[in-house]
Amino acid sequence: MTRSNQETDHAWLVMMKAMRALTRYAAAGIEETRLGLSDFGVLEVLLNKGPLPVNTIGPIVDLTPGSISIAVDRLFAKGYPAWEGPHRSGFQKAFRADEESVI
Repeated sequence: MTRSNQETDHAWLVMMKAMRALTRYAAAGIEETRLGLSDFGVLEVLLNKGPLPVNTIGPIVDLTPGSISIAVDRLFAKGYPAWEGPHRSGFQKAFRADEESVI
């Protein structure tokens, strides 16, 4: 192994350890909210991007259409977001969350 390969390998290992530490830190913070990772991701998108149709939220947080529907239903049952509708298309309702409903 040449010196440059060793340096690259070392940099990769340091980055992976840092990523693991950040993931644990973030997961602990999310657990305090009593939300799952997907529910937290949906709320985060809504707070940052504003009202969005459900079919637009799914790809942003890497959820399938079925999973995003279930996540939205769970959040709605907990009283976090609200519906705004009808959306521009006239068929979809937009889903929104504001800081007051989340905090």
